[in-house]
Amino acid sequence: MTKRKLSELITDPQSGQLSASRLCLLVLILGYLPVLAGLEAVGVKITIWAHLTVIVGSVCGVYGINTGLRVWRGKVYHDKEGE
Repeated sequence: MTKRKLSELITDPQSGQLSASRLCLLVLILGYLPVLAGLEAVGVKITIWAHLTVIVGSVCGVYGINTGLRVWRGKVYHDKEGE
């Protein structure tokens, strides 16, 4: 069994690049769940549609940021026809 690094929470260990799915899970676990628990504790009721909106928005946001960073760094991969 290999020893894991803390950076592997947001990067793919094989390629060493940012992993949008790992980052998304981290955002949802460390951001969304504590906020949800705090709102429930003060009595704010949140509907299922609000939950879905936050989750989908978080996932789209992480993938958008990941894509934006790739474009900014110049690591966008084009197919042969699109060049």
